[in-house]
Amino acid sequence: MATLATGLSVSAAAERAGVSRTIIYAWKHKFPGFSRDWEEAWETGKDSLIAEAHRRGVEGVEKPIFHQGIEIARIREYSDTLLLALLKARVKEFREASRIEVSGPQGGPVPIQMQDRRQELRQEIERIRSRNGKVTAPAP
Repeated sequence: MATLATGLSVSAAAERAGVSRTIIYAWKHKFPGFSRDWEEAWETGKDSLIAEAHRRGVEGVEKPIFHQGIEIARIREYSDTLLLALLKARVKEFREASRIEVSGPQGGPVPIQMQDRRQELRQEIERIRSRNGKVTAPAP
């Protein structure tokens, strides 16, 4: 679990533990205590990755500048990509708008029986998105 808590992948954690990824998932589903520890380690790892993204995107990273093999200066570089990812995660206005289009066979009109489900499907997709990837039971 310690490896998972550092932010490494399940595959890397399994490799370091000397077991297959399949075994790790089997344990997760079979043993509630293991599953709880897994979730805690996963969240800790996620926090570690967010902290590292923040460091690189907001605080920046010092990089040496060399000339003819000799370090002559240091500059601070920032990651615009990581900063944008952090903004998208926290600020609604930075998220890209999504559009859902539904069409029938060969791009034609939607058959009547499908039209009734369109709004329901859109709501379901938005519900899933709003849960940050966590799928829950549909609301009554």
